[in-house]
Amino acid sequence: MRKEVHVFVLLALLGLSVAEEGARLLASKSLLNRYAVEGRDLTLQYNIYNVGSSYVAQEGGEVVVGFTSAPGQGGILAQREFDRRFSPHYLDWAAFGVMTLPSIGIPLLLWYSSKRKYDSPKTKKN
Repeated sequence: MRKEVHVFVLLALLGLSVAEEGARLLASKSLLNRYAVEGRDLTLQYNIYNVGSSYVAQEGGEVVVGFTSAPGQGGILAQREFDRRFSPHYLDWAAFGVMTLPSIGIPLLLWYSSKRKYDSPKTKKN
């Protein structure tokens, strides 16, 4: 009984594959940009696969239009938010450098003056 069911299913699948001749397209779409930013171009990649047995649906048939699903839900960043997150922040780093100069420079100057005062080279006596 079980073997007969397997044979029946196999014949049914074979019959379906023969009956569905023609082009059958699978299409997918994906976003190639890492971030979607307001006012910037998006790069989409479309993949189209023909899983049918022909390159046309039917000889002399009409054109069929299909749609792909959306690549999913994702946030679109505002240009200002994107710049705030990912810009190099040169002005911020310059301000940081200026503010750290006193805390590094003053101890360095004190150390250097002490070193010069107490570490004078000794003259050799012959």
